[in-house]
Amino acid sequence: MSDNKTPINERINVQVAYKSFADERTFGIRSLVGQRKMMPLRFWRKKGREHQIAELRATRPHRKGTGPEGTTQIHYVVRTTEDRYFDLMYDVRSVEWRVLYELDDQMMIEKPG
Repeated sequence: MSDNKTPINERINVQVAYKSFADERTFGIRSLVGQRKMMPLRFWRKKGREHQIAELRATRPHRKGTGPEGTTQIHYVVRTTEDRYFDLMYDVRSVEWRVLYELDDQMMIEKPG
């Protein structure tokens, strides 16, 4: 792995929970960043591999481009039930999910700040 992450950049299918209000339901996912309105629960890669998400480690919005051609991308750093870490990205404009990287677990030892 270079730079502690392996590039993937692949479109994925994602099962998501949408929350309009805060409540105790976590959908079986431990969140280190509090409650989020949109929480990925599991995802499937093109070859059929399913990954169940166990923990939401970090989220961050990112603006890409400017003006009407621009979009907002929401990144999710997740840990799966297999103790693998991925950087997932949801693009608001294209309504598309991607897995961008698999992250080295050594990067994930410390709780994100």
